[in-house]
Amino acid sequence: MAEGLAAGSLRAALAHRGFGRFLSATIVSAAGDFLNTVAIAVVVYRLTGSAGWLGAVAFLRVASWAVATAVGGVVGDRFDRRQVLVWLNVAAACAASVLALVASLDAPIVAIVVCAATLDLTTGLVNPTFSAAVPAVVGEEDVAAANAAVTTVEQVSMIAGPALGALLVAAFSPEVAFATNAATFVLAAAMFAGVPAGGNILDEGPPPRFRDGIAAVRASRPAKVLLTIFVTAVFSYGFSLVLFVLVAAQRLGMDASSVGYLRMAEGVGGVASAVVAGRVAARSSSSVMVAAAAVT
Repeated sequence: MAEGLAAGSLRAALAHRGFGRFLSATIVSAAGDFLNTVAIAVVVYRLTGSAGWLGAVAFLRVASWAVATAVGGVVGDRFDRRQVLVWLNVAAACAASVLALVASLDAPIVAIVVCAATLDLTTGLVNPTFSAAVPAVVGEEDVAAANAAVTTVEQVSMIAGPALGALLVAAFSPEVAFATNAATFVLAAAMFAGVPAGGNILDEGPPPRFRDGIAAVRASRPAKVLLTIFVTAVFSYGFSLVLFVLVAAQRLGMDASSVGYLRMAEGVGGVASAVVAGRVAARSSSSVMVAAAAVT
């Protein structure tokens, strides 16, 4: 940390070597994810016109992501985290490219759903490693501020990604949006490769296993509460994947691609809340956490 900067501040977090590149990779990759969400919703709704199909796809995507996130924690602890971030982004680029190809060939809806779920499995593997790399990049003192910065750029991506997705789908096609998503993963992989910190820092002994994580959660009441909040948030996200498309197409009389503008508005709210998120997180107040979850 640079001298003269208060520990736990955003400036202190940004002073760490490599964290700026880490944030840049985050915003590129996250923007591609949100862009992809818009394109998939449009493809499914245009092919089926069915809320049931939208719900099924949303469920499979969220379930794939959740399962992969659980496994990803083990992957991030067993291998060098920087290399995991690089190669999983490369794998995600390949999965997004296959999705673009399948969509361009007018494949059956089942094939598109399988490709989308495969992409979500890949991106889900990234998340635990990504989260674990943050304290390794900035240190424990500045991790709250760093996480607030990451959340902020993710919310910015939630504005830029859906807006770009809506524009690409409306002006070109969902296939172009899928291909653009693949390019964002390639760029993110190149950026993560240049982060000079964030490697695996295992202590001596065997690497942790998935059941070790389950046991740790079961033994900790605060961890159970946080996990419950997280599961609820994921459920809400999956619900909105379906709801926003139906609102855009059936209530607002807009094209299904306009779902991107609704998701963009959601991102605006996220950016506004991120202004105070770092300070709230630094206080470690359980009452504030519970209140925020209740309001949500």
